[in-house]
Amino acid sequence: MRENNKVKHILGVWGSAEKICREKSERVIELKKLCVETGDIQSIKLNGLPSGKGVSSHIENSVIKTIDIYEKTIFRLEEEIKVIFNIKAQIDSLIAFLGQEERKIITLRYRDGLSWDYIPEIIHKSRMQCFRIHNKVISQWNNENLFKTIEK
Repeated sequence: MRENNKVKHILGVWGSAEKICREKSERVIELKKLCVETGDIQSIKLNGLPSGKGVSSHIENSVIKTIDIYEKTIFRLEEEIKVIFNIKAQIDSLIAFLGQEERKIITLRYRDGLSWDYIPEIIHKSRMQCFRIHNKVISQWNNENLFKTIEK
């Protein structure tokens, strides 16, 4: 049963991939702007401050460390975006092989985020039938180890 929860978690990532990646991309843009602004600070000649190993070099070292942290965070976020889009592509291909009802239930639940109160009304099945169809897909994917290669 724990494995089924992993499948559901991965489907949750699939369903919200666009939103998650958009938010991460916005953060990358913000960090890139901060890198430029911080670099601008680094290029400003610090008037009135002693040069060499004094205050000026301490500030310069802090700026360099800050830029390094920003760049590492940007790299990490961009890697996470790649992983999420990889998951999305893999799930998209699995969903393409599902039957119409199965595809509709999985899509309504995980991509559209609908609760089990609404899904039966949309596909004109009982709640129990929807659960059975859903659980069959999840168990089948879990039993076939389709998610072993997908890491999150």
